Amino acid sequence: QGQGFFELLDRVYETGETYQAHSAKIRYFFPQHKREEDRYLDFIYAPLYDDEGKVSGVFCSGFDVTDSYLAATVQRESETRLRRAVQAAPFPMMLHAEDGEVIELSRKWTQLSEYKREEIGTHFDWFRLACPENTGAIANLIERDFKNPREVAAGEFEICTKSGGIRIWDFHNVGAGRLPDGRRQRPLRRGPLGPRPSIGDAPVVGTRRWSCQPDARPRHRPRRHRWRG
Repeated sequence: QGQGFFELLDRVYETGETYQAHSAKIRYFFPQHKREEDRYLDFIYAPLYDDEGKVSGVFCSGFDVTDSYLAATVQRESETRLRRAVQAAPFPMMLHAEDGEVIELSRKWTQLSEYKREEIGTHFDWFRLACPENTGAIANLIERDFKNPREVAAGEFEICTKSGGIRIWDFHNVGAGRLPDGRRQRPLRRGPLGPRPSIGDAPVVGTRRWSCQPDARPRHRPRRHRWRG
């Protein structure tokens, strides 16, 4: 009583309009424990008609969905905390799904790469911008890494910034569960970089050296710089 359910029944009876609710919160009293508890229900009130087409009653059916509702709430809160952590990370970090969608980016990612968040809808967009000549190879590497739930050191790559500069990022990623729609997601972050030996003007970046091509950078750009960051 006092939660509006009888009023809803009266409205369905008077108007003949079906009413449906999903995860509706109710206050339920358990006589055996002599206590009240919040529960969540999916239910329907549907009019029943007599032979003359007049509403003669109301059909009621419902299911207790408390457990699934609370689990989904916990998952949403966890996703929110994860996104906030990614945004505030003191180093470049990307949270992305297995189909390529970028769920979140850290502010450091856009600050250091100089690409705006709107330009990076998927990780394919990112690699087309930052390493245009190696997009396919990197996509295959990411697809492989998504099958591994453990942390993976993806390796060091030369990244072209929007202004034409070169940065060397050492990528690491690890499984972070699944999104509510079932897609796997992984944080991709830039690991710390210490001093690296170099050969002439070209830094040594381990077994992979995926460089940006000069013709992929903006024309009339400033003098090309190489740095680690």
